[in-house]
Order: sequence, then C-alpha cells, then structure tokens
Amino acid sequence: MKKLNITVSPYDSYTDDMVKEQAGNYTYGEYDLYHNFSVWNFITINGVDHQAMYQTACSYLHNDYSCPNPELELADTNFGTHELLTLVDSLYASDFDDSEYINAVLADAQDLCKDIDTVCKLRQVYDCLIDNAPLVAEYENFYESKNT
Repeated sequence: MKKLNITVSPYDSYTDDMVKEQAGNYTYGEYDLYHNFSVWNFITINGVDHQAMYQTACSYLHNDYSCPNPELELADTNFGTHELLTLVDSLYASDFDDSEYINAVLADAQDLCKDIDTVCKLRQVYDCLIDNAPLVAEYENFYESKNT
C-alpha cells in the first residue's frame, strides 16, 4: 500500500485588524484575547493544497459564551479551512477503533480527496493535522514576542 505524499507549508498570518481585549468573567477570571488574528498554512496531499486556517475564539472555555478560547484552533470552512481538514479535525484517535464509524468518515473523506482510499491514509492525514496544531501555537508565540 502506497502512503500519501503530505507536505506542510510555512505559516503566514493576517494581523492588520488585530484587536487585544479582555475576556472571561468573575468565575473563571479575565484573560487577554486577540480578535482578527489568523494564522494559516497549506497541507498538500499528493500535490493538492488544502488550506488550514487557525483563529482564536472558535470555541468557548467551560461552554461559557463569555469565555471565548484564546488559543488558536482550526477554524471551520466558513473562515477558509478546507472541508477535508474540518472533517478530519472532528475525529478523535479512539474513533479509529470503531470500524463502522471510521469507514463512514472515510467515505466522506474520499468525496473530498480521492487519494484517501484507506483508513491508514485517513489516519496519516489525521496525524499530520494533529502535528500541525502545536506548530501553529509556536508561530503565535513567536509573533507575540516579536511584536510586544
């Protein structure tokens, strides 16, 4: 079985309209939150680019709407992330143990990228996306240290 050829491009960011504000509440404390801070790169699978867009406030801490998450997270397709990556991002490692479920996800993934034709290849994309997230956090830390 041939593996996918996956490469990850360097990161870029958009910060022209970035705003720093206080978020949080009395129960969980206050913290800094950056709005309009986007970091992206491309995950290329067998020569086809799939954009991964990361932004803050994509989810909420403690399920509390007054506490948007200050960490960069993979944004949904409305904000530029390729649909394949949002599909793979919705998985947990344990999902690969459920053959019925993972085969249904594989069918959806094949509709978005014909080269993902086995569970092993789907896992390869999953692992790449998981490895991409800490690198985005490193980029964010580098950016903040350079601009403070």
